[in-house]
Amino acid sequence: MTVGRERQKGKKKLLFLTTHQAAQLLGVSLPTIVNWIGAGRLNAYRTPGGHRRIPRGEIIRFSRAFSYPLPAEFTEESGPLRVLVIDSDRDLGEMVRDYLLMQGNYEVRLAAGLFEAGYLIGGFKPQVVLLDLSLPGLDALGVLRLIRDDEHASVPLVFAVASVRNLRNERLLSSFDGLLEKPLRLDQLLEKLPRV
Repeated sequence: MTVGRERQKGKKKLLFLTTHQAAQLLGVSLPTIVNWIGAGRLNAYRTPGGHRRIPRGEIIRFSRAFSYPLPAEFTEESGPLRVLVIDSDRDLGEMVRDYLLMQGNYEVRLAAGLFEAGYLIGGFKPQVVLLDLSLPGLDALGVLRLIRDDEHASVPLVFAVASVRNLRNERLLSSFDGLLEKPLRLDQLLEKLPRV
């Protein structure tokens, strides 16, 4: 399975597009896409390697806002965004789950430890993972490798969740797609999640 794709009814549906794919889909040049991202008209995320990825929902929002036609199969509903919260604080996980469920199109699972997380990554196939860096015995880079290996490559975004004042390893943090500071502010979490 390719990164950023989801198998649905025998077809592959893009969850995240490269700037090249977005340019082809919208019928514009690659520099135009880059300029729109730079101007804030089109929201994109950066991978750890520095490449831009544009959420499918953002392409749909942009095409509607600026009257760019899209193929009908691209605008079909793809279902809720699957979020996995890996945190030993069950109350925090439940608060995040309840908040996202109230916001709409999210499906959230909780894992209190790494064994449970490994099981859910394989079966639930989350599209976003929130990983608490204070889990006992956590090898954060090892967990990232597990999440991003070929078998589980449908997970495009992994956010570290930790108290910033307790973090000193910038190399480790740069491996994640973002950092959410504890205590977690739910409105900031929502801003970081892809639009669905």
